[in-house]
Amino acid sequence: MHHAQHVDPPAWIFVFVPLLWLGVSGLLALTSGWISLRRRFPDHADEPEVARFKGLSGSLGIVSLGGILTIATCASGLRLKLSPLFAVFQRPILVPWEVIGVTRRGRFLGASATLRFADRWPALVVDAEIADALWRSIPERWPEVGPPPERPSAASAWKRIAIAWPLVSVGVVTVALVAMRFANPQLDVSRFASLFEVDPIVPTKFRGLIFRFE
Repeated sequence: MHHAQHVDPPAWIFVFVPLLWLGVSGLLALTSGWISLRRRFPDHADEPEVARFKGLSGSLGIVSLGGILTIATCASGLRLKLSPLFAVFQRPILVPWEVIGVTRRGRFLGASATLRFADRWPALVVDAEIADALWRSIPERWPEVGPPPERPSAASAWKRIAIAWPLVSVGVVTVALVAMRFANPQLDVSRFASLFEVDPIVPTKFRGLIFRFE
């Protein structure tokens, strides 16, 4: 009987992986503009927080911050932090209210808010609902004018889901059928048409699908 031999990973991998992670974290800190913001707006650890919102998503500069962003409102400004795993080179920032500007922008499936700091790069883009929650937490300091928006109801949330669900489903189905058609040009897609209410038209030039919604 042969026994499987246990092979230990090479010792260099325990050095290479942390160094690689440090390199990636440093690159993200530079390309996002976090280091530049930190240099201009260092955090004050003794500044108490009015409200804290964790696990947020957004984008800073050209870098996406998916679920790793923490934003806290303070009396003197807005504190930005990342989860500890990504905070090696991206230490907390405290931006004074006086230099923060907010612009709103509508999108197909929602709205976003862009927070600019002293009108300089980089800008922080978050969902409008995140900006609304920050506004409600400290309305007397928030840079936008007027009363803060009311908290969205459960009914409005379900309404947005009901609108978005068929659109997302159609997009997924379209991509899947186009991929199947490219993978197999001989595939008869007409059997799928009745399921998704589409007409299978396959132009010679594109070898794809054109969907017509009745």
